[in-house]
Amino acid sequence: MIVTTVLLVVMVFSRAFAAPDFLSPEEVGWLDEHRVIRVGPDPDAPPFDFLDENGVYRGLSADYLDYIGKKLGIRFQVVKTANWAEVMTKARRRQIDLVPAIVPSR
Repeated sequence: MIVTTVLLVVMVFSRAFAAPDFLSPEEVGWLDEHRVIRVGPDPDAPPFDFLDENGVYRGLSADYLDYIGKKLGIRFQVVKTANWAEVMTKARRRQIDLVPAIVPSR
C-alpha cells in the first residue's frame, strides 16, 4: 500500500496533530504493523527531495518525515534510486511504501 502525499500534508499541517486520537483506528493498526515505512524520494528534486553529495536524503520532505516519524514513533527507511522513473517503478512493484513529494514533470 502506498501512503499518499495528501495524508502526510494533512498530518503535518493539522492543528490536531498532537492529539492522541487524530488517526483512525485503521490508521493506527496499519502503523502498528508497519513500524518501518520504505520511502522512495526523487534523488534530484530540490528543495523537496534530493540526495546530497554524500548520498544522504535531504530536503523539505525529509525534514517533514523526520518530524512525523518522531511524533508517530515510526522510522522511515530511504530506498535510494537513480531517478524519478525508478521511484515510480519501485512504487508500482510495492518495493516502497511512500513517495514523499510529487514534483511537476520536467
